[in-house]
Amino acid sequence: MGGTWWSRPPSSLTQSTRALDGRGPVGLWLVEDSFGWQGATAEQIIVPFGPRIYEIHGPEACAELDRRYPLEVTASRRHDWYRTTGRDGCWAIPDWAQHQNDFDAVHLTAAGYLSTAGLAISV
Repeated sequence: MGGTWWSRPPSSLTQSTRALDGRGPVGLWLVEDSFGWQGATAEQIIVPFGPRIYEIHGPEACAELDRRYPLEVTASRRHDWYRTTGRDGCWAIPDWAQHQNDFDAVHLTAAGYLSTAGLAISV
């Protein structure tokens, strides 16, 4: 038995990544769990002045996003997340449709990812 384990925003939402000097988008170089992709499309974007950005820099920032915009996903995530973390209970991820009224973007820093990935974060 397995299910969806990702808690990232839906792939249909616009995603961005910073550029690496001389190498292009960092998102093309730092791929976790590659599915054997052979190609990608990338375009340069211009960020408007003064965007409202929520920054995830660690577990507490992730928990706050879940508290503000909860989407309960126990039925689709519990089995795999329990096997990974040992935590038994309800599970939630941010409801990305709800946060769009308060923020233009969510930025997951490298430190935020490395300090948060794989944790059962208490909300």
